[in-house]
Amino acid sequence: MKFKSLFALGAFFALNTSLFSQQDPQFTQFYFNKTFINPAAAGIHNNICVNLMNRYQWAGFEGSPLTNQLTVDAGLKNIIGHDVGVGLSVYNDRLGFFNHTGLRLAGAYGFQVGGTGRLRVGIDLGFMNTIVDGSKWQAPQTVLGDPLIPASGSGLTFNAGAGVYYQANNWYAGISASNIPGLRAKNVNITQARHMYIMGGYTFQGVGNPRLDINPNAIIKTDFKYIPSFDINCNIIWDKRYWGGLTYRFQDMISIGGGAVIWQTSQHNLTASYTYDLTTSRILRFSSGSHELLLKYCFVIEINQPSGGGFIVRDLGSRTRRYAP
Repeated sequence: MKFKSLFALGAFFALNTSLFSQQDPQFTQFYFNKTFINPAAAGIHNNICVNLMNRYQWAGFEGSPLTNQLTVDAGLKNIIGHDVGVGLSVYNDRLGFFNHTGLRLAGAYGFQVGGTGRLRVGIDLGFMNTIVDGSKWQAPQTVLGDPLIPASGSGLTFNAGAGVYYQANNWYAGISASNIPGLRAKNVNITQARHMYIMGGYTFQGVGNPRLDINPNAIIKTDFKYIPSFDINCNIIWDKRYWGGLTYRFQDMISIGGGAVIWQTSQHNLTASYTYDLTTSRILRFSSGSHELLLKYCFVIEINQPSGGGFIVRDLGSRTRRYAP
């Protein structure tokens, strides 16, 4: 179809003329995705969490991005007595005739700072495999041998990242970098772009009502070559269990979303959240918007700890709440 050809053409030129690489997957609900963005956040809540995210971008646009991500992170402080966190992230990011699959292993170590604050440092190591399916290329005029027309193939590259993360009772902040080696997948002629992220958030507690909290979050993203991008978010939280909010991404989209803790016990927690993005660019003429779904399950494993010690709800904001059994 015409749209498919135009999209593939635009996507390919964006990768080759602007970044010459694949951008990291980005999610509107970045405040739920801290371990993927910053390895120092792995295991920050001293429990084990399984985080599944699915993003369908530019619905209705053939060949549009589709991203799936699974992140598992665990805090080991209750088990080994030290503020150590580990994490695993697996993702698949499809864009036109590009298919990127990656895996990252994260590790973090924390220190008590400023009373209740925790300063953590972390690294992650992994790889990204890029597959290019040249058979999907559709151009109005095909010139054989044109170096800008991709051939089918795949390439595997190693990557590494690092970060620093601080969390207090009602706020957090972090800075991280990904794809630090900046290696090139020779078979498909794509180089990873180095990225830096600066993120933070604050929870205003009991705003006009003891059960009402307001939680703004922000993230700045840059590849050191072009104008940085940023997301600004604000969520209104009721009873630490239900929330809704708005997100704005610079020159890209406006999003509305919400979620809830749908199952809660002293040792288990299941959270679901959804956002709908409406792009502010010309793509709006061809797309009905973007959809993002989050499912997150957390549980506690305590060694030599009293039973029913309570459970930390979620990482929306930084204030924690423990539920009695």
